[in-house]
Amino acid sequence: MNRILYIVILLLFTGCKPTPKAPNESEISTIMVSIEPLRFLVEAIVGDTYKVVSLVPMGSSPETYEPTPNQMIDLEKSDFFFYVGNLGFERAWLERLKQMTPNVHFKETSIGIDQMGEHIHNEEHHHDPHVWTAPRNMQRMARNIYQALCVADSSCVDVYTKNLANLLDRINVVNDSIRVLTSGMVQKSFLIYHPTLTYFAHDYGFNQIVVEHEGKEP
Repeated sequence: MNRILYIVILLLFTGCKPTPKAPNESEISTIMVSIEPLRFLVEAIVGDTYKVVSLVPMGSSPETYEPTPNQMIDLEKSDFFFYVGNLGFERAWLERLKQMTPNVHFKETSIGIDQMGEHIHNEEHHHDPHVWTAPRNMQRMARNIYQALCVADSSCVDVYTKNLANLLDRINVVNDSIRVLTSGMVQKSFLIYHPTLTYFAHDYGFNQIVVEHEGKEP
């Protein structure tokens, strides 16, 4: 099982080399995204038409992260802010970010994805926000990003359309590879500390056994 999950992670988040930026990168407009998986999607669609940066750095928790003053300055200079929609820091910061940067286009990328994995934490109902762990959801998020870009920047629609088609094809390859790797498995359960693979488990018929439930000790 560890081998399969390792291969899945490699398929989802590697082998996806960002498009090289143009020489005059300092003159290119910026798009900010909330987390790294969104940066992969946006970069694949925009190519070299925008510089894409992540608000939450690699290795930081998207549940508790707090933006730095320099990041707020970078956000204010950005054309877009793409976010997932249900991450902890997004729930805590989104309205404040909108108020502080009224000229930035804020776009939720998980629109149209059915929320799953409801749990209660501190008397609040939450769903698993890790929608990007299922390739099918990544495609929905890519289309949402594409639509927002086309509305705001119609001059590059042809570029975005071509890049989106290539991206969807790449994600289809990942989906097909996962199904081949998991087909014929007799035991399709895995143990996980926190329920972060709800959408992956649902799409590929796995039983996600959660160790930590509703903030309680195992």
